[in-house]
Order: sequence, then structure tokens, then C-alpha cells
Amino acid sequence: MFINGDDYILLKFMLKLVILWQWLKIMLWNAKNVVKEKLFEFRKEYYKQCVCVFLEYNERKIIMSIDLEKKAERIGVILAKKGIKKAPVMRVGVALDISGSMYSIIRSGLLQTAFNQMMGVSVKFDDNGELDVFKFDTRCDYVGTSRPVTGDYDKFISNNNITDRGGTSYAPIVDSAIKFFFQEKKSSGFLGFGKKSEPEDNTPVLMLILTDGEPNDASTTAKVMENCKDKPIYFHMVGIGGGRESFPTIAKLADDLPNVGEVYLPRIDMSDDEIYEQLICDELIEWIANFSMPVSVR
Repeated sequence: MFINGDDYILLKFMLKLVILWQWLKIMLWNAKNVVKEKLFEFRKEYYKQCVCVFLEYNERKIIMSIDLEKKAERIGVILAKKGIKKAPVMRVGVALDISGSMYSIIRSGLLQTAFNQMMGVSVKFDDNGELDVFKFDTRCDYVGTSRPVTGDYDKFISNNNITDRGGTSYAPIVDSAIKFFFQEKKSSGFLGFGKKSEPEDNTPVLMLILTDGEPNDASTTAKVMENCKDKPIYFHMVGIGGGRESFPTIAKLADDLPNVGEVYLPRIDMSDDEIYEQLICDELIEWIANFSMPVSVR
């Protein structure tokens, strides 16, 4: 069959289009495979990272749990030495001094270290291992509840933006603690009717107060602590950075009142054993003995 010049050019052009189309299909197919391969690699790496994060998180939780159990065991040994074989159940709170003088202790992470040691106390005594946390300067604020393992207690200070401010007053701590632990709670009924008062929880409270300075309200503090001395709450004052002579208000409160204890830490970066030996003092043991308490399973 004879093909003229115009038909030949058209045929040649069509052939080139076919070849180009086939080439494009091959390129698209290759590109699709490359994208699929890259997507597969991305997903594989993403899942790998997720698994790593999950494993690291759980490993951290396990380490935290073991650390707290060791702390609780140390306290148990000290209690046993003092004649208490089974730890009594007590609610545990801690009030953290955030006055301006605490700047270096907070920023250096030493307050978090001390906080971790206080968590060991709550794990030993509280039936849920929980620690109710307050912060104070010239006022006292409830921060929240720190929980073992399920919560990031080892990052509690930074997670809750606990920073230094103001002066130092003790009386607001007492008021806040009494209201928090012993205030009558009311449950609302249907449409606000039939409100019921829940009975006051008289489970004893161990209230730890970490401070590095003298308060500006010594007389007021003495009065409010005197007023609640019949409540089942023990205020354990922990003076940081000095001995008894550095904290005359704490010393006087501890001498005058049966519900106030005193501990003095020359430095805050002390070992668990050193701190617990001082916290579980004879006066605390005597105070515990005056209350009928259920026994902790820990």
C-alpha cells in the first residue's frame, strides 16, 4: 500500500505519541512503586518509633515503681526498728516552700529530688499511695494529687510550673490543710434538692512542710496549730539548710504542741535513708500510737 508524505508524517507522529505514552506509563508505574516503597518505609519507621516510645515509657514507669517500692521498704525497716511492724494508714500531704529564697533549690532540681522522697512516704502510708501537694509563700495553694506510676511524679515540679515567689507564712498551710482534709463535703441531690452531708473523714493525716526560712506570722501560726491539736493531723516541719537554731519558730511549735514535729536537714540532697531516719522520729511514732489506725498493706 502506498503512503503519501503527509500520511507518513502523521503516522510517524502517532507512533511517537504511542511510544511517549508507554514511556509515561512506565515512569508513572515506577514512581508509584517508589512512593509506595517510601510510604512503607515511613510507616515502618513511624511504628518503630511508636513502639520505642511505648517501651521507653513503660520502662520508665517500671523503674519509677521499683524506686518507690524501695523507698517504702526503707521506711518499713525504720518503722520496724521502732516497734511498728505494720505501717498505719494515713493520708499524706506536702506543702512546698516557694518563697524567693528557694530559687536555687527549685531551679536546680533539688526540690524535685526531695519531692520524690516524700512520694516514698505516701506510698508507705496512704492506702492509694497518693500525695496531696500544696505550695506556699505568704499564701497557700493546692496544686494537685501526685500518684505513683500512673502519674509523672518525678516531673511534678516542672509539670505544675512550681516556681519561686514571695515571702514565708505558715498559718495559711494549716488553714488549707484543715479545709482540704477535714471540711464537711456535701453531695447535691436531684435538681439541687435533697443535699446530703458526707461524714467527715477522720483518717489521720501526715502533713509534711518543707521550708528554708522563718515565717512572718509566728504568733498566728501558733494559734491555728493550737486550735487544731485535737484533729488527727500531724504537721511535720522540715527545715532545710540549717539546724534547730536556724528555725526558732519551728523549734518552739514542736516544743509546745503535740501535733507538730521537727526535722532539720543541713542540705536537701541527702540520701533516702538519711532523710527517712529523721522523718520517722520518736515523736511521730508516739503520735501514731495515740490514734486508732487501720493497718496499711504495704
